[in-house]
Amino acid sequence: MRKVRAAVLEAPGQIVFTDYPYPEEREGLVIKMELAGICGTDKHTFLGHTKQYPGSDSESETPFPIIQGHENVGIIEEICSGENSYPDYYGNIMKVGDRITMCPDVVCGECWYCKNTFGYPWCDNVLGYGNAFSSANAPHLFGGFAEYLYVRPDVFVYKVPESLAPEIAVLAELFNVTLGIDVAKEHYSLANLGFGSSPNVL
Repeated sequence: MRKVRAAVLEAPGQIVFTDYPYPEEREGLVIKMELAGICGTDKHTFLGHTKQYPGSDSESETPFPIIQGHENVGIIEEICSGENSYPDYYGNIMKVGDRITMCPDVVCGECWYCKNTFGYPWCDNVLGYGNAFSSANAPHLFGGFAEYLYVRPDVFVYKVPESLAPEIAVLAELFNVTLGIDVAKEHYSLANLGFGSSPNVL
């Protein structure tokens, strides 16, 4: 049986290397990992801050053990359905061997925010790669700190242009968050508020 090695956070402060079976799913993708960033969320979870989205409707507790890593870029190893191609979020055709990145947060598509906005990052039922899926549950590989990553069919994926190096593509999630904060700042400005004007504002 083909094995995949992963760095697993079994509990705060406890990382071990574990072998998992290669995914045998019939939908989604398997990507061969190239790079995974280390986010502040990864650091905080390692230190024992195990609540995700605290104080919101989406609050959850980290389901150890987990494979961390949600800032990911890699090469499509397999299209699990057996098809020759797979569309990305924008409809670009992807094939085995293409480089992709992904949105790490899986949105439900059913809550008010998903139906009335674009869902991320306000989805009531959001589940994040690298911190919301336990590696105890098959197909196990839900984080980038592994040789391979399983990408569910409900994950937004993006084809990386050939001209863009993986060292830049791995920053896609980080750039998205930064843009989101900047847009939020503009909304607060329209309300005659700003960063630092109140302890309850970002």
